[in-house]
Amino acid sequence: MYKVLIVDDEPQMRAYLGTMIPAIDSQWEVVGEAANGNAALEMAAHFSPDLVLTDIRMPEMDGIELCERLSAQPNPPLMAFVSGYDEFRYAKDAIRMGVSEYLLKPLNRRELSAFLNKIAQRLAARRRQNEQLALLEHLSSAYQKEVMRNFCRAALDNVYIRIQTLQPLLHQMQNQELQSVWCVLAVCSTASAQDGYERWSQDQYLLVQLVRQLVEEELDFGYVLEADDSTLLLCLMGENEEQVYERCTQAAQMAGKLCEKHFGAALACCRSDAKLDVLQLHEARKEADLLFPLVALHGPGTYAFQKDSPDEGAARLVRLSSQLVEAWQKEHPAALAQAIVSFCQAVVPGREAAALRMLLHQAHMKHCPHLQTIEKQLLTLPPLPAEKLAEQMQNIFLAQSQEVRDQTVGEKLVADAIRLIRDNLDKPISLGSIADMLAVSANHLSRVFHATTGESYIKFVTRERMERAGQLLLESLDVKVLAVAEQTGYYNIQHFCYVFKKYWNMTPTQYQHTHGAGSRG
Repeated sequence: MYKVLIVDDEPQMRAYLGTMIPAIDSQWEVVGEAANGNAALEMAAHFSPDLVLTDIRMPEMDGIELCERLSAQPNPPLMAFVSGYDEFRYAKDAIRMGVSEYLLKPLNRRELSAFLNKIAQRLAARRRQNEQLALLEHLSSAYQKEVMRNFCRAALDNVYIRIQTLQPLLHQMQNQELQSVWCVLAVCSTASAQDGYERWSQDQYLLVQLVRQLVEEELDFGYVLEADDSTLLLCLMGENEEQVYERCTQAAQMAGKLCEKHFGAALACCRSDAKLDVLQLHEARKEADLLFPLVALHGPGTYAFQKDSPDEGAARLVRLSSQLVEAWQKEHPAALAQAIVSFCQAVVPGREAAALRMLLHQAHMKHCPHLQTIEKQLLTLPPLPAEKLAEQMQNIFLAQSQEVRDQTVGEKLVADAIRLIRDNLDKPISLGSIADMLAVSANHLSRVFHATTGESYIKFVTRERMERAGQLLLESLDVKVLAVAEQTGYYNIQHFCYVFKKYWNMTPTQYQHTHGAGSRG
């Protein structure tokens, strides 16, 4: 039930509303009627109405002052003015005081019904929110931390819908962390494959838990999230810029020691500038990511806590790696081959692994194609002179491109074969006949067909024919089994019945009567 208090100095209007409201909607109860604002305040204190429906001009205390007094109270009711055209100038004041509606006299039943329905929906939403607030008081601190961690994830990825869902919940929790200064510390392994990159990739989950325990439980000043297969993102907070920077340094040093101790690999850490709003984490993440190409070149144990200006050689290598990644992303063979040569010529001897790590990080950022396969092969390359390194890299990319082209050609061939099979199910089609139509050898088609679909040509054709036969049998109880056999490429009815029973575990006639009757209810 929803409670309404009616306030109007006209007895007829009070009587009209008092009678009509419960008659229109039984979920509304009129708990009181008052002739002025003073009496209404006393009734509101006693009855705690959900809605106050008030006139504007009244003796002693008018509707404007009444709504001002009510809106200043904790958990005020919804309020609505009911007045005449000459008082419509008060509409702006109504909005300022949180009055939800301005209704014009005289009211008819339809207008009043629509108004009550709208207010009931708002009150239902308010009650649900209050219930949620009551539940929040009983939530564990661990759950509240999980909500904040998810909010940081949404802010980092700039997922607007998720932000809009979680932000009100955090405000309801009165989460003080929303008022903090924030910073992103991106953490990545700079180890080569020989030094333990594979161990980093395999054991990253354990590292996440170790760093999360350190940052979220022991130090209690941030949240740890995974970015990709090689990067952790630490969302750290503090009361001011100086404190959050100190915490970044502390977290970077302690995380580095954890990684060195448990995984034998060093870390590179990149810190963004401090942000005054948690919703700026997405911007902070991009700032930290910009530093990775440089720290990958500086070697293990590098901590980049500001936007350092690279030396000329490093800047050139970063620029060339960006060009290589762009050609890679566009899958342009000639441009990619030239970009690989230029990149390798700029690599400092002895720093090949670091240069490749930097290149692959940029490739991850750009979501380059076939990255996982190429990455594994690049990270196993030994230190090589520039010419040999370029040759090996070109071979890796060329082989991957050829494999992709072969796969694409094979998929098209099989798609064409399937189309021909389905178009000719009523004929005695063989693998050889389909291969002739496609101008390939039967052996080649058989091999590619099995590799693409995971089943043999014969098994696929049989399944297609039996599914088609089942459909035909269900179209009508009058259809003849012989006709179905002929329409699915069988001219020997005994052979058709044998194959059908083996596939469906019943004869065609049994299938027709069992499933046909069932399909008609």
